[in-house]
Amino acid sequence: MNIQELLTGIPREAEWYLSGWMRFPRMECFCLENARKIRSKIESAKMTEDLRDVLAELEVALRLLANSFFDLEYEPRGGGPDFRVKDGGDAFFVEIKRVREAVATTTYRHCVDRIIAELREIPSPFGVDVCCIEMGEGPAFAQRFEEAVPGVVAECVLALRTCIVELKNDEERKIRPRVFPALEVTFIRVPEKAPDSPTANSLCVSPMLFTQRESFKFTDHL
Repeated sequence: MNIQELLTGIPREAEWYLSGWMRFPRMECFCLENARKIRSKIESAKMTEDLRDVLAELEVALRLLANSFFDLEYEPRGGGPDFRVKDGGDAFFVEIKRVREAVATTTYRHCVDRIIAELREIPSPFGVDVCCIEMGEGPAFAQRFEEAVPGVVAECVLALRTCIVELKNDEERKIRPRVFPALEVTFIRVPEKAPDSPTANSLCVSPMLFTQRESFKFTDHL
């Protein structure tokens, strides 16, 4: 199975993340070696949260493979644990457990995805991080963020177009949108990135506004 066969017809979220992660050569090799298994897991995901469980495993694989001393086996025993990591003559196992998101966190992620999607419509040699640096009360914070998204997008688009003109390779610029200053958006000019390719998502880790257990406290308010 090749890259096109792996990505064709899978949910947009999975295709978006995988296509970005496979720009890293070691991750591309890992995905191709395990393409049938990855494809099967994605196709078996019945709900969005099931799909994100699979993506969490693959994101951990990406981060492990960033260490050139590590080699990975995916589900070496046919099920758990998820990875066997080899480090020279040593080896250890890694099992991934993902805390599923409460409504507030899901809303937050959706807002970030909307911002990134708009920026990806602009060809540029940039990667962009959208990170939360000030956390408020979960549900209320997420609602304010959702209402501010159009203004955040407008500010980010203007900032990106300015960065394209003003920044050189490896330079970066951070902004805090005036309409929602709890966010910090970082634009990084990537030397090897083609200027006619979509602006890349640099995959800042999203905050967890509430764990599953904590979310029950706010059920009546969501």
